[in-house]
Amino acid sequence: MAGTIVRELARFVQAIRPAARIYLEGLLRPQLRDELPALQRLANQELEGAGEISVVLGSEAESLEAVGQVLADGPLGGLSLDLRRWGTLTGIRAAASLMKNANPEAMVVVTAGQGGDVTSRMAHRLVEATLDIDRFHLDAVGWPRLVAAVSGDAPGLSTRQSLDLERLSGVVDRYCVLPEADGANEPVAGDGPNSYDSRGFDGAWELDSPLLLEAAALRQGLTTTHFSDMRTKRLSSRTFLAEHPETGIAAGFSGAESTLTSVAAAAVANRKGIARQILASEGLPVADGCYFSPDRLQDAYRWGLELGFPLVVKPAGGSKGAAVSTNIRSSTELSEALDRVAASRYAPSGAVVERFVKGGDYRILATPDSVLSVIRREPAAVVGDGHRNVSELILAANAARQLNPNLCKLLIQLDETSDWALTEQGLDRHSVPARGRRVWLRSVANLSQGGDSYEVFDSVHQSILDLATRAVAAVPGLPHAGLDMIIEDHQLPVTAQQVAIIELNSNPMLPMHHFPSFGHPRSVSAELVRRAMGWSQVDIDRVGDLTAHLAVSGHVQGVGFRRWFARAAGALGVTGWVRNEDSGDVTALLSGDPLRVTLLVRMATAGPSKADVMQVVARPTESSPTSSFEVLDG
Repeated sequence: MAGTIVRELARFVQAIRPAARIYLEGLLRPQLRDELPALQRLANQELEGAGEISVVLGSEAESLEAVGQVLADGPLGGLSLDLRRWGTLTGIRAAASLMKNANPEAMVVVTAGQGGDVTSRMAHRLVEATLDIDRFHLDAVGWPRLVAAVSGDAPGLSTRQSLDLERLSGVVDRYCVLPEADGANEPVAGDGPNSYDSRGFDGAWELDSPLLLEAAALRQGLTTTHFSDMRTKRLSSRTFLAEHPETGIAAGFSGAESTLTSVAAAAVANRKGIARQILASEGLPVADGCYFSPDRLQDAYRWGLELGFPLVVKPAGGSKGAAVSTNIRSSTELSEALDRVAASRYAPSGAVVERFVKGGDYRILATPDSVLSVIRREPAAVVGDGHRNVSELILAANAARQLNPNLCKLLIQLDETSDWALTEQGLDRHSVPARGRRVWLRSVANLSQGGDSYEVFDSVHQSILDLATRAVAAVPGLPHAGLDMIIEDHQLPVTAQQVAIIELNSNPMLPMHHFPSFGHPRSVSAELVRRAMGWSQVDIDRVGDLTAHLAVSGHVQGVGFRRWFARAAGALGVTGWVRNEDSGDVTALLSGDPLRVTLLVRMATAGPSKADVMQVVARPTESSPTSSFEVLDG
């Protein structure tokens, strides 16, 4: 079977993408490990130089001996090393060296899974210090290009070929069926999802609010500075100062909060129970509910029974849908929901029990006097085309999500929750939904669980916009907030439907507004920077590429900073130069896409493993760099 897959991939490369390099790991199960060199030879034979299929030894190899045994039968095109499985950096380096000795062109990737910030930093430093390691990925599988091609003549091709699509769906950036079924590639209804350039955000660096705000500040001609924290002696990439180079007017940003955000307002917004009381006292619609401290969950259970079903239970200080249970309809479900809160990392914040409100899930970004964006969120789902099964539809949907910087790491998962949702609809992973049928895979409309975002600001009724601004204005010292609201129909007035404000967020996630799945993107960060600076209008509105001068201070010379920085710039497609200065600083000129230039500024706050960065200053400039990136002599 594996040989058949390799031959079909070779057909695909020769016929459609002769210059493609395909990393074939997700299609190969661990029990095929001893056959990998033979499959690599088969791929080379089938292609005869027209493109390349690199057979990869996956992360199931946990020892140097295992790698050596496989390579004894011939070279491979790639090696995946799981930091958590190996446990020793010396062993990983030795395995990488062994692979490169067998094939200098092989791709060696280190993965750290979801082991937290410590393992992420360890893997980054390992990659920087080891020439034989090419790249690092947080995900269990992280090859730069992977194309799946299957041959057959019946719907549900993956079942026939026994492909491991559950694993493959998280790493594919393009999916093709050979031969193509009639109509399989035609859109079912309306326009497809938005497509962006997600380069630079598919590894350890994430697209977040401070990155968008700093990019907006630089585009408006402001100088940004990252300082070392005097207490921790570490530089923060998420906190920066934006300053006008001529007037000296400045504003600080931490996350999505600015110096205009008062400590009291942030505390109110972050405590769902307090925020609920304030909004209700202003006559604003909130769902019936009550807050309970962590030692009163039994009271929460009894109160929920008295309130009546259906209910919603959530941690009072949670985020990203963690431990949130909706549409609770029985005492057993209520008890289980409270147990989930108690077991979550947000347990110390207590729990909120409230009546379930039927309607759509909306995130509205608003200030006390205007609304900047309205996002409707929908649970993870796929739409049938009458040809592909559910697993294949998820694979294709995840391929599209990986072209969105905000969603490239928030992929749809095939797991027990999705299986339950499919069963409720009379389906399973191998079912082929009819063309146009929407198949739900989650019940919670959360982007981090594979949900989609729709920007609908232009069609929202004015009364809903007015309600949002009143809610922000109800909390003194709150310059802006992300409101989670349940709305039956955003095109109808508030008086004609049921509407409820669920919570306020003083530190809202901005990427969903810049990069919605569907609808027109809204550059809300520029407006937030303008307001923080006290401008009545944008002072400078640059368009196109951004050019900035960068100065990095600290222990940054003699530690490989320039070489490391040039490699990062090349990966991001940023042009310019970097050099050492007599003062001991490292300076650079950067030009390119504003987000990728700003990402490079953020990366400079960390630097290579031996560096100790104390300050990073970025100044927009009109200078014109070279067409490539150069390392200049100091």
